Amino acid sequence: QCSQGSLRLVNGGRYHEGRLEICYRNSWGTVCDDGWSNFSAQVVCRQLGFRATGAYYRGEAFFGRGTGNIVLDDVSCVGIETALYRQCHHRPPLVHDCTHNEDVGVVCPEPFDGSVRLVGGSNSSVGRVEVYRSGSWGTVCDDYWDYRDASVVCRQDCTY
Repeated sequence: QCSQGSLRLVNGGRYHEGRLEICYRNSWGTVCDDGWSNFSAQVVCRQLGFRATGAYYRGEAFFGRGTGNIVLDDVSCVGIETALYRQCHHRPPLVHDCTHNEDVGVVCPEPFDGSVRLVGGSNSSVGRVEVYRSGSWGTVCDDYWDYRDASVVCRQDCTY
Protein backbone atom coordinates (compact mmCIF):
# COMPACT_ATOMS: atom_id res chain seq x y z
CA GLN A 1 0.00 0.00 0.00
CA CYS A 2 1.31 3.41 -0.94
CA SER A 3 0.41 6.17 1.49
CA GLN A 4 2.31 9.45 1.77
CA GLY A 5 5.64 8.89 3.53
CA SER A 6 5.38 5.09 3.77
CA LEU A 7 8.56 3.14 3.09
CA ARG A 8 9.53 -0.21 1.62
CA LEU A 9 12.73 -2.14 0.90
CA VAL A 10 12.97 -3.75 -2.54
CA ASN A 11 15.44 -5.84 -4.53
CA GLY A 12 17.25 -7.23 -1.48
CA GLY A 13 18.28 -10.81 -0.97
CA ARG A 14 16.25 -10.97 2.27
CA TYR A 15 13.06 -9.26 3.41
CA HIS A 16 14.84 -6.94 5.85
CA GLU A 17 17.19 -5.32 3.31
CA GLY A 18 17.00 -3.59 -0.03
CA ARG A 19 16.78 -0.37 -1.98
CA LEU A 20 14.76 2.19 -0.02
CA GLU A 21 11.61 3.44 -1.71
CA ILE A 22 9.22 6.04 -0.37
CA CYS A 23 5.64 6.79 -1.32
CA TYR A 24 5.05 10.33 -2.51
CA ARG A 25 1.87 11.49 -4.27
CA ASN A 26 0.57 7.90 -4.57
CA SER A 27 3.62 6.46 -6.31
CA TRP A 28 6.88 4.86 -5.20
CA GLY A 29 10.18 6.65 -5.73
CA THR A 30 13.76 6.34 -4.53
CA VAL A 31 15.93 8.20 -2.03
CA CYS A 32 19.37 9.58 -2.83
CA ASP A 33 22.31 8.48 -0.65
CA ASP A 34 23.66 12.05 -0.20
CA GLY A 35 23.95 12.92 3.48
CA TRP A 36 23.03 9.43 4.69
CA SER A 37 24.33 7.87 7.87
CA ASN A 38 23.49 4.78 9.86
CA PHE A 39 21.27 7.03 12.02
CA SER A 40 18.99 7.50 9.02
CA ALA A 41 19.01 3.74 8.42
CA GLN A 42 17.91 3.24 12.05
CA VAL A 43 14.90 5.48 11.44
CA VAL A 44 13.97 3.51 8.32
CA CYS A 45 14.17 0.19 10.17
CA ARG A 46 12.17 1.52 13.11
CA GLN A 47 9.48 2.87 10.78
CA LEU A 48 9.30 -0.50 8.99
CA GLY A 49 8.90 -2.38 12.26
CA PHE A 50 12.42 -3.77 12.57
CA ARG A 51 14.91 -3.34 15.39
CA ALA A 52 16.88 -0.13 14.87
CA THR A 53 20.09 -1.07 16.70
CA GLY A 54 22.59 -2.40 14.19
CA ALA A 55 20.90 -0.96 11.09
CA TYR A 56 23.15 0.35 8.35
CA TYR A 57 22.90 1.84 4.89
CA ARG A 58 24.45 0.95 1.54
CA GLY A 59 25.06 3.71 -0.98
CA GLU A 60 25.65 3.90 -4.71
CA ALA A 61 22.66 1.76 -5.75
CA PHE A 62 24.04 -1.30 -3.95
CA PHE A 63 20.62 -3.00 -4.30
CA GLY A 64 20.16 -1.87 -7.89
CA ARG A 65 19.06 1.33 -9.56
CA GLY A 66 15.42 2.30 -9.18
CA THR A 67 13.17 3.92 -11.73
CA GLY A 68 10.79 6.84 -11.60
CA ASN A 69 11.13 9.83 -9.32
CA ILE A 70 13.95 10.47 -6.90
CA VAL A 71 11.81 11.73 -4.04
CA LEU A 72 14.29 12.71 -1.31
CA ASP A 73 17.86 13.99 -1.21
CA ASP A 74 20.21 15.18 1.54
CA VAL A 75 18.39 13.18 4.24
CA SER A 76 19.76 13.68 7.74
CA CYS A 77 18.36 12.04 10.88
CA VAL A 78 19.50 12.05 14.49
CA GLY A 79 18.48 8.39 14.85
CA ILE A 80 15.63 8.65 17.38
CA GLU A 81 12.94 9.65 14.89
CA THR A 82 10.09 7.29 14.02
CA ALA A 83 9.14 8.67 10.57
CA LEU A 84 11.74 9.50 7.92
CA TYR A 85 9.66 11.84 5.74
CA ARG A 86 7.99 13.80 8.53
CA GLN A 87 10.75 14.01 11.14
CA CYS A 88 14.15 13.93 9.43
CA HIS A 89 15.70 16.85 7.58
CA HIS A 90 15.79 16.65 3.78
CA ARG A 91 15.42 18.81 0.69
CA PRO A 92 11.87 19.47 -0.51
CA PRO A 93 10.40 16.40 -2.23
CA LEU A 94 11.57 15.86 -5.82
CA VAL A 95 14.35 18.46 -5.45
CA HIS A 96 17.68 16.68 -5.89
CA ASP A 97 21.04 16.62 -7.63
CA CYS A 98 21.24 12.83 -7.96
CA THR A 99 20.83 10.03 -10.45
CA HIS A 100 19.57 6.53 -9.73
CA ASN A 101 23.24 5.52 -9.42
CA GLU A 102 22.98 7.06 -5.93
CA ASP A 103 19.86 5.23 -4.71
CA VAL A 104 20.28 4.37 -1.05
CA GLY A 105 19.77 0.90 0.39
CA VAL A 106 19.15 -0.14 3.99
CA VAL A 107 19.92 -3.31 5.91
CA CYS A 108 17.83 -3.87 9.03
CA PRO A 109 18.78 -6.38 11.72
CA GLU A 110 16.97 -9.68 11.39
CA PRO A 111 14.72 -10.41 14.35
CA PHE A 112 15.56 -13.31 16.67
CA ASP A 113 13.27 -15.82 18.37
CA GLY A 114 11.47 -14.08 21.21
CA SER A 115 11.64 -10.61 19.67
CA VAL A 116 8.55 -8.52 20.39
CA ARG A 117 6.98 -5.78 18.31
CA LEU A 118 3.87 -3.63 18.38
CA VAL A 119 2.03 -3.20 15.07
CA GLY A 120 -1.03 -1.39 13.80
CA GLY A 121 -0.83 1.49 16.27
CA SER A 122 -0.37 5.19 15.71
CA ASN A 123 3.32 4.94 16.70
CA SER A 124 5.93 2.34 17.71
CA SER A 125 4.79 2.39 21.36
CA VAL A 126 1.18 1.35 20.70
CA GLY A 127 -0.38 -1.60 18.93
CA ARG A 128 -1.05 -5.31 18.72
CA VAL A 129 1.64 -7.47 20.35
CA GLU A 130 3.47 -9.86 18.03
CA VAL A 131 6.29 -12.28 18.84
CA TYR A 132 8.89 -13.61 16.38
CA ARG A 133 9.52 -17.35 16.29
CA SER A 134 11.03 -19.70 13.73
CA GLY A 135 11.12 -17.13 10.94
CA SER A 136 7.72 -15.47 11.28
CA TRP A 137 5.73 -13.06 13.41
CA GLY A 138 2.64 -14.23 15.27
CA THR A 139 0.00 -12.68 17.49
CA VAL A 140 -0.44 -13.30 21.20
CA CYS A 141 -3.71 -14.63 22.63
CA ASP A 142 -5.18 -12.31 25.27
CA ASP A 143 -6.41 -15.06 27.61
CA TYR A 144 -5.33 -14.13 31.14
CA TRP A 145 -3.59 -10.99 29.81
CA ASP A 146 -3.29 -8.05 32.21
CA TYR A 147 -1.19 -4.97 32.92
CA ARG A 148 1.72 -7.10 34.21
CA ASP A 149 2.07 -8.77 30.84
CA ALA A 150 1.90 -5.41 29.11
CA SER A 151 4.64 -4.02 31.36
CA VAL A 152 6.93 -6.94 30.41
CA VAL A 153 6.36 -6.20 26.72
CA CYS A 154 7.10 -2.51 27.29
CA ARG A 155 10.41 -3.36 28.98
CA GLN A 156 11.53 -5.44 26.01
CA ASP A 157 13.31 -3.88 23.04
CA CYS A 158 10.20 -2.82 21.15
CA THR A 159 12.08 -1.01 18.43
CA TYR A 160 10.91 -3.62 15.90
